[in-house]
Amino acid sequence: MYVLADLIRNPVRLLDENYPLSPDDFPTRFHAIVYGAIEHLVKDGVTALNLIVIDDFLSRYPDQYKVFNTNNGPEYIQKLLQCMPDGSFDHYYKRLKKVSLLNLIHDQGFDISYYYDPAAMGLQAMTDTQQHLDSSSVDDILQHYELILSSIRDRLGGASQHTGVQAGADLDKLKERLKEKPEMGFPMNSKKLATICRGRRLKKLYLRVAPSGVGKSRLSLADACLMSIPKYFDPKRRRWVKTGCKEPTLFITTELEKEEVQTMIMAYVACVPEEHILDGKYDDDEESRMDKAIEIIRSAPLWIEHIPQFNVDDIENLIQSYKLQHGISAVFFDYLFTSTKVLMEISQKTRGVSIREDNVLMMFSDRMKALCNKLNVHIDTSTQANGDWKNAKDPDQNLIRGSKAIADKVDIGYCVLEPTPKDLEAVQSIMNQSGKHFFQPPNLVYHIFKVRRGRINHVKLFVFFDYATLRTTDLFVTDRDYKLLDVENTDIETVLDDTEESENKQGTSSPKADAAPQKPFFF
Repeated sequence: MYVLADLIRNPVRLLDENYPLSPDDFPTRFHAIVYGAIEHLVKDGVTALNLIVIDDFLSRYPDQYKVFNTNNGPEYIQKLLQCMPDGSFDHYYKRLKKVSLLNLIHDQGFDISYYYDPAAMGLQAMTDTQQHLDSSSVDDILQHYELILSSIRDRLGGASQHTGVQAGADLDKLKERLKEKPEMGFPMNSKKLATICRGRRLKKLYLRVAPSGVGKSRLSLADACLMSIPKYFDPKRRRWVKTGCKEPTLFITTELEKEEVQTMIMAYVACVPEEHILDGKYDDDEESRMDKAIEIIRSAPLWIEHIPQFNVDDIENLIQSYKLQHGISAVFFDYLFTSTKVLMEISQKTRGVSIREDNVLMMFSDRMKALCNKLNVHIDTSTQANGDWKNAKDPDQNLIRGSKAIADKVDIGYCVLEPTPKDLEAVQSIMNQSGKHFFQPPNLVYHIFKVRRGRINHVKLFVFFDYATLRTTDLFVTDRDYKLLDVENTDIETVLDDTEESENKQGTSSPKADAAPQKPFFF
């Protein structure tokens, strides 16, 4: 009640990222409907709320309006308007979130009376229950039930059973399995990088180190698209081709808004410069490709989450939730840094004792690696290069800002930098070799410093990255001394789509646009 009362008085509170709310946080459908009305009105730009405004909004939705009136909604709103909470919003918000969590736990069949017993009789019993709940945090509650589950596992003998095996066990089966299916992961936008790294492998943590402005987000998003979107337009063959992959994928962005990400995705799939999309002006057959791209993207298992402020638990819980709900195989997290919320979390858990940034980032990467193994997912993340990158002779883990110890936790690590004048001078002879035709000079160099169980290590991969369409063109690979290496392209399950000829005819008419529906209101 106090939360709703405060939101009516201070609707701007809903825009505060420190207080995320959803209809599921409220105990009954009636309360969820009241909250839903407030949320929709605020998102529509309403800054002053009262009974007339809320009643008028709900009257557009017959089912919700019926529940509202059945529960004496007008009287309840008037009561909220007269309510004067005797504490801070933060206090009542935390209480609501804890009760919401306990209701969720109760729905899974657990006894929640240890923290909250609505059936408690007598003033003292109710006071004790309330005090116990108020003195406990969300982490305390989760830990309590995790200990219960752990105890159950121990009683079943799970913790006491050894899992070791004799070294020669099933070696013949392993040998035959690898003959039939070599250890290769999913496709990569660079086929030479796929060769070096053995593709994108499950249970592996990949780290991209790059300075600001190099395009960490675009590179990461292009990789997420290749993992999840089954087709894209190939400008060389003038055809739609299969990517060889349609894996459920989560892209977590810390800086880009939803529409910024979506325009990049469209540019990648349709191979249409993002500038044309932003201007709404297209050349030749670009708009028909865009329409086809939109159709493909709509059916792709790719999800976007924008989290400008986060802590480690936020990221872990988000990934676990998508694993449970959507069965994701890959996570692209852009990018690893010590946010204010991360530092606050660490401060709370260490009782205010400060911890150096390098230790925080190392802990973060350690938990991401543990999550890879626990959930059987591929995680790709990026981090900022420190100020020494301009003077680095052989860029490696020493360029990781905050903590080079992060490199100990990752399976694949590479620095992505613009080529220096020294780089370009050193590879000029390679570029001039007869029989080789490079239409673009390299604009990015992958300095690969770690490849766990990979084929090659400590090499330089020269590529051209088209920032407008997020497409990568492989050029060549050298060792650290710029000696040309023969690294083949690994094309992982990528096949030409010959089954839908109509898709590859240029100039097809655009699909008919549907009429804009009324905003949904489902609470």
